[in-house]
Amino acid sequence: MKNYTTVNEALTQTQQVAMHEQQRYRELFTFAPDGYLVTDSMGHPRGQPGCSYSTHVVPDQLAGIPLAVFVAPEARQGFRRR
Repeated sequence: MKNYTTVNEALTQTQQVAMHEQQRYRELFTFAPDGYLVTDSMGHPRGQPGCSYSTHVVPDQLAGIPLAVFVAPEARQGFRRR
């Protein structure tokens, strides 16, 4: 049976690797030349700098705006259904 120190060291190392990878993907996402839009479960965007160029809204403000605002008024009803 492994001792607790060995298990804790392995867990700590695994957590550090996971945190490093998470940061790496966050940076790739943030600095991507194209805008990627991620929404929460209510359809509200979570800002990404590339999206702010096409929406003309800064990323911090983009997070609170319903995504339907950026859809043409005549297409909103179909958008909401989907």
